[in-house]
Amino acid sequence: MALRRIAAAALCAAVATATGCSPGGPATRTATAATARSQAAQPARQAMSLAASEAQRNTSFAATLQVRSMGSLATTLSGTLRMQLKPSLLADQNFHVSADGEALPGAVETLLTGTAAYLKMDTLARVLGKPWVKVSISGLRNAAGVNLIPLVQQVEGGNPLAQVQMFTASTDVREVGSQVINGGATTEYTGSYRAAAGLGKLGPGLRPLVWPALKATGISTTQFDVWIGSQHQVRKMILVQSGKSIRVTSVMVVTMINQPAGVQIPLASQVADAPDIP
Repeated sequence: MALRRIAAAALCAAVATATGCSPGGPATRTATAATARSQAAQPARQAMSLAASEAQRNTSFAATLQVRSMGSLATTLSGTLRMQLKPSLLADQNFHVSADGEALPGAVETLLTGTAAYLKMDTLARVLGKPWVKVSISGLRNAAGVNLIPLVQQVEGGNPLAQVQMFTASTDVREVGSQVINGGATTEYTGSYRAAAGLGKLGPGLRPLVWPALKATGISTTQFDVWIGSQHQVRKMILVQSGKSIRVTSVMVVTMINQPAGVQIPLASQVADAPDIP
């Protein structure tokens, strides 16, 4: 049971219309206020569209990441993420992890490709004699019935390209401030969206990656704060994703965009096949 929880934690890595009858009456004032809010929101919606367009040109990024998940398995992860998006997916995460209040000794590193997941942690290395363990994506359902595929898909779809496109589904996004992040000036926006509306904003390549994870976790709404720089690039985001029995809070600060991510698949001599997880 403990190893099953560790494996799951390590890979975890969403208008009212007013009418009036007489000029100057309450309904007219309400309509005027609604129109003013809509006009004020237009620059914020445009900022989301520009950021989504810019994100489609991203080939790689690096970020610090903190994730806290509350639900059937309470997990906390903090560390770094390096991701190559093009020409193919390579995602390396190096985290300190706790599951249900129990901290794992040392760091946990996961590396995802389009076909496999690699896991590096001291506990398994001592047992198997090699630093890395490889699990095929198709084999992530183990004999105990724990399906880790949605967790991997969530990582695949959790990059800024997917998230910023989903932000464009927000009907309440607005500018709320500014901040200097890593030496660059940014503008902060806040908003929210329903998961179904966000999925509708994704292209055909991303939708099948994000949908299974949302379905498996039950996440239905997302509240977001995002900081965007002068070149329309995301520099920081805070997501609070909620569902019937889950709440996931993520804080990501982007430290690099469109530079070599330096992600490499482990040498075969350093990799052991995954054992059965009891």
